[in-house]
Amino acid sequence: MADANVVCRQLRCGPALQAAGGAAFAQGDGVIWLDEVKCTGSESFLSDCRSSPPGQHDCDHKEDASVICSGQGGKGTSIPLVVCITLRVLLICELIALMVVTQRKSTRRGAVTRGRGSPAGLYQAIYEEIENIPSGEDSTQLRGSVSSSIDSLNNIEYYTSGSLD
Repeated sequence: MADANVVCRQLRCGPALQAAGGAAFAQGDGVIWLDEVKCTGSESFLSDCRSSPPGQHDCDHKEDASVICSGQGGKGTSIPLVVCITLRVLLICELIALMVVTQRKSTRRGAVTRGRGSPAGLYQAIYEEIENIPSGEDSTQLRGSVSSSIDSLNNIEYYTSGSLD
């Protein structure tokens, strides 16, 4: 059974259920590669078990070994695989969200400035300031307020245009 467990583990077919000798599933043909195999049961591959040298044997195919595995070794999914897939999906979702946020910011910036170096955003500020002036003020005072606002906004545009990148 130790030999059978190693074979089933190598084939990823779950634990061994039965080990039969005497060519239980019919005799094979061709070269006999292993003879006198002695596994401890902890080996990962049949080639890791003690045996006679490869190709050297004192038997024939009527001694062929047969193994029945449970077949449950390949059905389970390992926890590291599940964690890896989950993290990959989360990373993809986060990248998509980041691209959407970046696109929205870029679209907003384009709407305010109407292109690189355009003062559309500055003119919008002037309109907002004009709307906030209380009605009933003297028209000369109004003109002075608007012109000083335009001057200050022109200065802002002058000092910030180089840093818009």
